Amino acid sequence: MNYKNKTQRVTWMFRELQEGKILKKKELALQFNVSLKTIQRDIDELRSIFGEDYSPYHLVYSKAQGGYVLDAETTDILNEQEILATLKILLESRAFLKEEMKAILKKMYRHLPRERQRMIDAYVSNEMHYYVELTHRSSIMDKVYELAEASRGKQAVMIMYKKEHEPEAKAYHIEPLGVVFSEFYFYVIAESHNPERPHPVAYRIDRIEHIHCKQRFERSETQRFEESKFQQRIHFMHTGEVAVVKLRFSGTSPEAVLDRLPTGKIIKREASAVIIEAEVYLRGIEMWLLSQGENMEVLAPASLRKRMQERAEKLVNLYK
Repeated sequence: MNYKNKTQRVTWMFRELQEGKILKKKELALQFNVSLKTIQRDIDELRSIFGEDYSPYHLVYSKAQGGYVLDAETTDILNEQEILATLKILLESRAFLKEEMKAILKKMYRHLPRERQRMIDAYVSNEMHYYVELTHRSSIMDKVYELAEASRGKQAVMIMYKKEHEPEAKAYHIEPLGVVFSEFYFYVIAESHNPERPHPVAYRIDRIEHIHCKQRFERSETQRFEESKFQQRIHFMHTGEVAVVKLRFSGTSPEAVLDRLPTGKIIKREASAVIIEAEVYLRGIEMWLLSQGENMEVLAPASLRKRMQERAEKLVNLYK
């Protein structure tokens, strides 16, 4: 190579360092047909680049290796174990379009040397090949960000929202409280001004066709929406009345139930069952309880127990 241009040399050395290579001054001077002083100036340039606040790397001289290498502050960058685990979660979520997932993979790979990139790619390439997009097949990243910003800035918005079985989108004026992800989809949670349904309302973001920000709305700190607390209570994004339920579980894994009910706790142990108490949104918990079959009995509240009895009778009649 006969790179007389400084930018060409520095770019080439930058790529070599990112791939875990060692830069040796004498070899570089011969390779580029320039002086040692020129190479030193190039190295000083690289040192300033990697010394920026946003870079987790530092360019250092290694006596043991006889050249300049990148020293990573490993606590500030993703390692291969973290990248693999995160990619598995993203692929399983199916939250993004296939091309968006490919772009995310490519960006995450940049945290690793080239040979480690190939190893991680071998673990996920088959899943990526057979990746199935959700049926709405729409990009929602910009909408998620815009609604999150509106929530943070306490901005009311007008959305054009199309429900699944309706022919056209309708206008809704909402006060966004926060954005959450659950069961494949992103949702914007909004304040309800319906006195008959005072609980928050969830709108699937992929069904929003247009967003128009309007004036600010007032919300005190005592009314602050907490996404994590909301998600601990909700199932399948159905809200409804918040209530404390008491359940008898006779299945094999109480741990799995508690993972599904983050607010839950075992209040009593019986010979072949446990009694669990949890604070939940009632509409959503009904759907999940049905999936537990005969392993789960609702003890309280009485209204939920009656509702589950009615559902069970309908199921029996369906299979007669």
